[in-house]
Amino acid sequence: MGTVASAAALFALAVWEGFWAIALAVAGLGLGQTLIRAPLYSQAIAMTGGSGTALSVLRLVERVGAIIGLGASALLLGNMGAASSVRALGIAVICGMILYTVLEVVERRRPGD
Repeated sequence: MGTVASAAALFALAVWEGFWAIALAVAGLGLGQTLIRAPLYSQAIAMTGGSGTALSVLRLVERVGAIIGLGASALLLGNMGAASSVRALGIAVICGMILYTVLEVVERRRPGD
């Protein structure tokens, strides 16, 4: 649900302009991030047994990813324009969701676990 909310917010921003469109997109992205985080942390805790070190690494990787994403967004914006770059980010979110879903299905079907 979080990924869908994030992608919908990005696609809506690619279509609508103005202050309220941006405000709603930011709210949609915030909602999406919130809905993604709870299962992410729950899964990380289950996978690591609640290791503080593992959760610290997860938080570090999240922050590094945010910095890389900001730079990538700036490059897209400079090369593609606002609407196309926001659309490209929405497509990237959907592709990430599909990849995660496929990997999760494969992992659950793996025998012996």
